[in-house]
Amino acid sequence: MSGEKKVKPVLEETEGSRYYGVALDIVGALGDAGFSLLPLEPSQAMQREGARVGGVSPQTAYKIYRAMCSSASGEWGGTLEDPFALFDYLLKGGQAH
Repeated sequence: MSGEKKVKPVLEETEGSRYYGVALDIVGALGDAGFSLLPLEPSQAMQREGARVGGVSPQTAYKIYRAMCSSASGEWGGTLEDPFALFDYLLKGGQAH
């Protein structure tokens, strides 16, 4: 299990920047296609909740989450690990299942 990570912004994150509107459009397109943005590594809180709901240990909840992410990544040709590839997939008419 990994600890919490600080994420370094890739784009300017201030409202009014030239990337702000594009980022919102991308997130909106993902939602419209049935996707949600989730971390590849579950947080400690996610692991605890998964353990509680599933009646398993946090370690098992972690393994289940990672297996689900890995399976989804393979299902969409690895696009979940590459936001640009995922956006390209969506632009070509791809949908979440």
